[in-house]
Amino acid sequence: MRRYQCTLNVLLRVKSIATVDSVVWTRSGHQGPDWRKANIMVYPSGPFQVVFEGIRGDGFEGDIAIDDVSVTKGKCTQEKLPETGILAS
Repeated sequence: MRRYQCTLNVLLRVKSIATVDSVVWTRSGHQGPDWRKANIMVYPSGPFQVVFEGIRGDGFEGDIAIDDVSVTKGKCTQEKLPETGILAS
């Protein structure tokens, strides 16, 4: 039996003549009990939305949580955490 079948995607939805969704970040599987931090830089070509798409697994262990989201104009300052590969400020 496979556990932790959840996936969290972050999409950039740009609205112009047609609406285009692009996956700008994704994480799948078990990530442990601790909160993780990630920074995503986007360069939209027009009005945009950030879409959080959670795909849960079959069992009760397919939990996904999002907390403390902020959007800031300008470039992120980043430091790569070697043990997780997640970008953190």
